[in-house]
Amino acid sequence: MKHTDPGARAARIVLATVISLASVASTSSAQLPDSAIDAFHSATARASSALKLDAGKLWGSRLDTVPWLGVSGKTILLTRAPGVAGYTETRGVWEGPLPATVTPSNTSVTWDGHRWAMVLLPVHGDTLGAERLLIHEAMHVLQPSVLPAPSYNETGAGAALLDEAAGRTWLRLEWKALAAALRSTGATRDTAVHDALLFRAARYAIASPDEVTRERALDVKEGLPEYTGWKLSNSPRSEFIASVDSAPDAFPSFVRAFVYITGPAYAMLLDDYTNGQWRRSLRTDPDLQSLLADAIASRHLRNDSLIRAALKTKPGEAAARQIAEAAHARSQAYGGPAIVAEENRRWERRERQLAEYRASFLNGPTVRVQPRSLNVSFDPRNQASLGTSGTVMGNLAWKSADGASLTAPSGALVNQSWTELRVPIGNAHLVPGVVKQQTTIKGSGWTLVLVPGWTVRAEGSSMVVTPPPTP
Repeated sequence: MKHTDPGARAARIVLATVISLASVASTSSAQLPDSAIDAFHSATARASSALKLDAGKLWGSRLDTVPWLGVSGKTILLTRAPGVAGYTETRGVWEGPLPATVTPSNTSVTWDGHRWAMVLLPVHGDTLGAERLLIHEAMHVLQPSVLPAPSYNETGAGAALLDEAAGRTWLRLEWKALAAALRSTGATRDTAVHDALLFRAARYAIASPDEVTRERALDVKEGLPEYTGWKLSNSPRSEFIASVDSAPDAFPSFVRAFVYITGPAYAMLLDDYTNGQWRRSLRTDPDLQSLLADAIASRHLRNDSLIRAALKTKPGEAAARQIAEAAHARSQAYGGPAIVAEENRRWERRERQLAEYRASFLNGPTVRVQPRSLNVSFDPRNQASLGTSGTVMGNLAWKSADGASLTAPSGALVNQSWTELRVPIGNAHLVPGVVKQQTTIKGSGWTLVLVPGWTVRAEGSSMVVTPPPTP
């Protein structure tokens, strides 16, 4: 997953990373083994066949015209011939060097005058998982024109809720109810859908407005591409339900990863209730939970009107209390007390880890990179919110157009305004002044590459790194 925040610093998600046309890395690429090339070719061929079979019916626009770009180290594989030199056709695809300004990630990217669906290699040519990934990223290419995502702040106020015991508890209960709904039909399904929406409403009642906006938007921006992958690859529903069941153990953090469960689950249930008609409403009402609540309104389930109102607008004190009481009562059917106990124990451990993060990223000496814009990739399953100070994102990578970069497998702190990356300085040594030649600085869990023109200056016990002045 990639987040791009343009120079205007708007607090919103933009899926594409803009790459300079025909910018190619000077480092020569190493030829990939035939097995890796064949796996990529096989997986993209299977995904392309699935998209051709859809013929644009799902979203009203064809996905089979989207080209894929696979990345392995300094080498890329392409399903379309590029218009720049240095790429050769081999085994049904084109192979060549990684463009200098592309940060490898599973995302969409603009390069060589085309929008590409980029995936990290290897992919496994004979698995549905590979098809789902390829289709997911292809949907990101199409999404801005077909299904614009609502605006939200990735690291906005309240994002810590899904890392805390209460937020995680309501989410786990929501997942359990969604899985029960997907397994069932009739009145049993209606009840489970009601419960999932009730647990969502209970979480919304304690969430900040920014967090509610973030969760709604992510269900559309990331959840619907994930749903598209499941649906168009014709993956068994039982396999998705199994992934819902295993999600609490599969995701180290729910802060960003929750959407890969909730988005597809709500979309699949909307398919069940509306035969796909819900997709026509998304442009005017990009809110999967409210659409599903509307779809089951005719069932007149208990607390229906209260839930529907709470999904749209933060409830008052009396309504919030009524929702909480109803949600606690229904939680018994989904193992609520055991989940509460597990999450309370986890939170004790997590608080110690967050204290370590604050000591490293906030209270101790740091390197603070302040680029003009942030084009970063990160692990959506591994995030830790530090409140108004920002979010620690695992396996973060950033690269500027001039070649400066930061790779932080152990994580870096992204502030709320998306203007700064921060890593603990540790034993790394940075020399204040203007960088005269390309320099690589290695710290504990991170590597920073600076190119001529960048400036390093001391600020207290930290070092601030800034780009060259604008010409």
